[in-house]
Amino acid sequence: MCFTTPLYLVVRSSLPASSVAELIALAKSRPGKLSFASGGNGTTAHLAGELFKSLSGVDIQHVPYKSAGPAMMDVMAGHVDLMFGSAGLSEARAGKVRVLAVTSARRTAVAPELPTVREAGLPGYESTLWFGILAPARTPAAIVARLSGDIGKVLAQAELRERFNTVDVTPSTPEEFADLIRREIPKWRKVLEAVKIQPE
Repeated sequence: MCFTTPLYLVVRSSLPASSVAELIALAKSRPGKLSFASGGNGTTAHLAGELFKSLSGVDIQHVPYKSAGPAMMDVMAGHVDLMFGSAGLSEARAGKVRVLAVTSARRTAVAPELPTVREAGLPGYESTLWFGILAPARTPAAIVARLSGDIGKVLAQAELRERFNTVDVTPSTPEEFADLIRREIPKWRKVLEAVKIQPE
């Protein structure tokens, strides 16, 4: 059992790019001059940025922070050009940043006006945060089914569901989660090897 939620491609409010295609064009016209923030080396936001660089062929400098909060603060202050993060909508509504797209394969119900990165100019791009509960490989199917059922009941509670709807959480079955892991491992292994990220 797991759930996923999208990230947002957030840019500083003064960056002269109002779409993903314009951002790619701007980055190509200024190789190595734009920067993207993350909450640290090897984080989902860092890897989302590296995947963006790889698929678009742009040279954007990574600026790692100790957490996502300070990274977003520096994007809002204009010290860093962009970031991929789970926050950004409220900051955009306050005029402090702009959100160009969501990183998931489909648009988010929370902000359906936002295109996906794919739709907005980068085919094949997808990066989401995913959370799951894992059990040992030989756990009997009946126990997995019971755990999944119990977790499903908790996730279906009205109060929790209401909260999840504000951040666009998509739950999955154990089989869907296993399939997600099988798809994600080779994609992220390739990104990790390309940027030579080592476990710390």
